[in-house]
Amino acid sequence: MAYIRRRLGSYQVMVRRRGHAPSSKTFRKLADAKAWARKIESEMERGVYLDISKARLTSVSDLLDRFEQEVLVRKKDGAYREKSR
Repeated sequence: MAYIRRRLGSYQVMVRRRGHAPSSKTFRKLADAKAWARKIESEMERGVYLDISKARLTSVSDLLDRFEQEVLVRKKDGAYREKSR
């Protein structure tokens, strides 16, 4: 069920469904908020919804560190050159 509330001149939408983590987003227009809520509820119902909240918190620095630890250690040649880039 989507819950929309007015907050500081904008609209905050909270979508909650059993079996899914709550998802929220803020919009300037009420129409945009309602459209997003319908879209997310539909995706959750059909089973195609992907929670990307963790992806939004990941920085480029974190990704480069992970690449260095997981990919570069398996390379024989060129690892130094690629790491310096």
